[in-house]
Amino acid sequence: MRNREEQWIPVSVDAVGLFVLGIGVLVALMVRSSAGFVAVVDHANLVFREVGHSLVAYFNPNLAAYGGAIGQLALPSITALSFRRQGNVLGTATSVAWLCENLINIAHNLSDPGAKSPPLIGGADLDWPIAINHLRLLRYEPNIVMVLTLSGWTGLATVPMWVLWRAWQSRHRPAVSNRSLAASAD
Repeated sequence: MRNREEQWIPVSVDAVGLFVLGIGVLVALMVRSSAGFVAVVDHANLVFREVGHSLVAYFNPNLAAYGGAIGQLALPSITALSFRRQGNVLGTATSVAWLCENLINIAHNLSDPGAKSPPLIGGADLDWPIAINHLRLLRYEPNIVMVLTLSGWTGLATVPMWVLWRAWQSRHRPAVSNRSLAASAD
């Protein structure tokens, strides 16, 4: 059986450089935008959020406000787990970065529901304030916003470091052939 370190596919230096550059561009766009809104990413997230509302409302209309959060966080989480199972470092890292960007986006929506950024479908109210009010957590809203924001930015800072570490690990570990893996599994 393969050990945990051998489960990751090695990453090229060029791919690591492009990934780190991509994260840098994402962070620069988020910082430059007063609301942290990055159109290409957040419009895609909007689709997943709205699909989440619809799916959850189909099963339980009373929980529809939670569907947006579920939809917005589920796809990056599922893709991260899927890429992890494949041993794909950059896929896992990209999905985790996407999840972290979503946390920052959600924190902004929760802290300033009147901002209307990202755009809302049909002029509806944002789901996060409704959801935390329903859970009687509205008084903790500043703390929730702080935790989401810190988690998101910490994740965005940590993911490139993890990719660099994985690349370094794959360079400094002896190559394992498929034959030796098959032999060790017997």
